[in-house]
Amino acid sequence: MQNQNLLKRMLFSEKKLRRLAALLPFILLAETSLTIALAHLFREGIDKSMLGGVDFMPVAIGLLVVIVANLVLGYCRSRVVGSLSENATADLRAKTTERFAYLPIGSLEKMHSGDSLSKLTNDLQAVKGFLDTDGYFLISRPLLALAALTYMLFLSWQLTLVCLIFVPLLMFSTAKISAPLQAYSKSLQEELGRLNQSSQDILSGMEVVKAFNLEEKLSADFAHQVGETVEKGKQIAVRRAFLSAVSLSLSFLPFIVPMGIGSLLTARGVFTAGRMLAFVNLLNNLTFPLGRLPNHWASYKAALGSLERVYEIVDMEPERETGKHLITRSAQVVEFSQVDFAYNSEPVLEDLSFSVARGERVAIVGPSGSGKSTIFKLITGFYEHQGGEIFLFGQPIGDWNLQALRSHLAVVSQDTFLFPATVRENIALGRDDIPLEAIVAAAQKANAHEFILSLPQGYDTLVGERGSRLSGGQRQRLAIARAILYNAELLLLDEATSALDTEAEYMVQQALEAAMEGKTSIIIAHRLSTIQNADRILVLDQGRVVEEGTHQELLRWGGLYAKLYETSGVA
Repeated sequence: MQNQNLLKRMLFSEKKLRRLAALLPFILLAETSLTIALAHLFREGIDKSMLGGVDFMPVAIGLLVVIVANLVLGYCRSRVVGSLSENATADLRAKTTERFAYLPIGSLEKMHSGDSLSKLTNDLQAVKGFLDTDGYFLISRPLLALAALTYMLFLSWQLTLVCLIFVPLLMFSTAKISAPLQAYSKSLQEELGRLNQSSQDILSGMEVVKAFNLEEKLSADFAHQVGETVEKGKQIAVRRAFLSAVSLSLSFLPFIVPMGIGSLLTARGVFTAGRMLAFVNLLNNLTFPLGRLPNHWASYKAALGSLERVYEIVDMEPERETGKHLITRSAQVVEFSQVDFAYNSEPVLEDLSFSVARGERVAIVGPSGSGKSTIFKLITGFYEHQGGEIFLFGQPIGDWNLQALRSHLAVVSQDTFLFPATVRENIALGRDDIPLEAIVAAAQKANAHEFILSLPQGYDTLVGERGSRLSGGQRQRLAIARAILYNAELLLLDEATSALDTEAEYMVQQALEAAMEGKTSIIIAHRLSTIQNADRILVLDQGRVVEEGTHQELLRWGGLYAKLYETSGVA
């Protein structure tokens, strides 16, 4: 899509925005007409007052009416433009945020959250700044200049032609100087995005920064990035300043010759004083809008650069939304048949086949990079497999509506994410209709109820950003509680105890046992002591199942599992 169409797309995307935008042409025409009417009445008033004995009252009333109407229109314009700006940017922010929510995990992993945040803040603020002021004037001032030119031709076409000699020079200079502004502005926004990335990385990794004495190096790198941003900002500022200076200088030229000629004609009686003053006033309405036009154009280019970055997100292909809401009655809950998958052409799973029966507890182990977590990403539909077949609850995964599929799954991972909300809200996960009794029952089953009651406000305690006010074991038990409350048919446990100490692991393992009761479960584990009671253990190596059996069987065979068990320090 061409950049020029992005603004139109933004302003006409919703019915409310279209209604607001439809009012602007009427306000534009009315304000322009009143400006010309004011010049005409000004001319009439000066001429009549100089004649003497002429009734000046109709002109005075006309001037009063025009001035009041201008005030009312100015208020209406501010209301309409403000509403259009607020609603348009809010709508685009909502669409961008919604698209983030529906993007495939693979697309999200290629982005940096700092740059994404910059698009939602810096870029949209640049667009809003344009809509608040420059957007309206970019249209109204050329229209006012055209109207003023028309009336000036009526007053004196000869003087008007003299003035117009300077207009092409002004327009040419504006076009040449403002041409690179869009590219400069987009580059600046991209630099600000990278700056946000660095800030977020430093804040998120502060413990690593301090532990390895990286403060000085990261500060220097950040200062360099700030310098790059300032330099790009200076380029834009210099270009805009030069643009303003040139346009301001050239806008004075049309006054010099016409005022000299007009004064001579007035002195000789060819022009009346009112006609001359009206001409000069209208000349100001011609040159001032053209003089300010470069700044409005520069803001327009900057807004286009920002819109281009924002619509890059909005136009990304969302996660698949097709498929059916299927019934899950199959004896086989998960079945992989000769499945292949690669990240960026690097094979991760090759010809992988296994199945998990309803009510079965299956563990998946293997060296790092063997494809364990990838299996979960395929089951949840985060990624699409590239070869073979995946059946979930007896149906091909491609037949499932992904949201419907995920309603049958519950995931507890090693890196538990908690929202900066209350304990109760983190267990319920947005389901406001769930009674507190059900939440408490899930917490009790997850071994979390006692520590929750010990918190300052119990279930209404705020957990902090990413659950920072809780220990690792407490966060894990909250994650298990919400999985229990979700009551899904298939439970996916991704190394849920690997980051915990022995005491916390024991508490969490008890909670996991309660969560898995009566459920089909697939467990990924580094700590092999946590999976000895699994019905079956699948041993993965280089994307294939190389061993399969119970804990005791695999130890007797003395293969890869036995080696992993020995090196884990459990044996």
